[in-house]
Amino acid sequence: MIPAAVMLSDSRDSVATSNIWDHAQVQHALANRRVIAPLEGAPGSKGEPGDAFIRGSASDVWVRDCFSGVNPPEVVEAVLAGPISCSGTVLGPGAAMLEYTRAVVNTYLNNVTEACWTMGGSDQGVHNYIISYLDRKLHALPFRFVTPSNGHGPIYTFGLAQHGVRVSRFGVVTVHRHDWIHFPAYVHQIDRNPPMYEQLKQLYNVADKALETKW
Repeated sequence: MIPAAVMLSDSRDSVATSNIWDHAQVQHALANRRVIAPLEGAPGSKGEPGDAFIRGSASDVWVRDCFSGVNPPEVVEAVLAGPISCSGTVLGPGAAMLEYTRAVVNTYLNNVTEACWTMGGSDQGVHNYIISYLDRKLHALPFRFVTPSNGHGPIYTFGLAQHGVRVSRFGVVTVHRHDWIHFPAYVHQIDRNPPMYEQLKQLYNVADKALETKW
């Protein structure tokens, strides 16, 4: 039996601060066969989206090393021109997530370089290929992606956006920009901010060993 909803998440550097399945965007995605793949970047001074793009980022290397030479240059360029979505948090209806997983496996089996198989972080390159090329360019998937900007969806990714993040003594995470406040249901890459990482571990009574395990 396929579950109604599935979330794939990094376990080492993520914390749920509320029930993500209650979030309005998640409810809409589940009802409309959409997979949520949050973008990286930092909200602007008034909370406006500030998406980061693949070209010139760490993801640039993974895309080039996985797809160059086994795909036409225009395929690689289409992915490099897209925004960065972190492969560490992806969620949606169970049936759509099964199709997403199939797309990941099929890409690894049929459409990447040999080096991609053993490269740490290559899943990020494959994930963004699926979004920017298979979905956005070819519309070749049996589902569609929703890619909310960081600060405008259920998940907040710390990596490029630590400014203005606060944690209450009750473990509630908020992101502040002047009069704009964001309340994420789930936070990712919390280890990029060591003091906050320690604070959240203590608040949620999580053992160091549990968070520091690398799967």
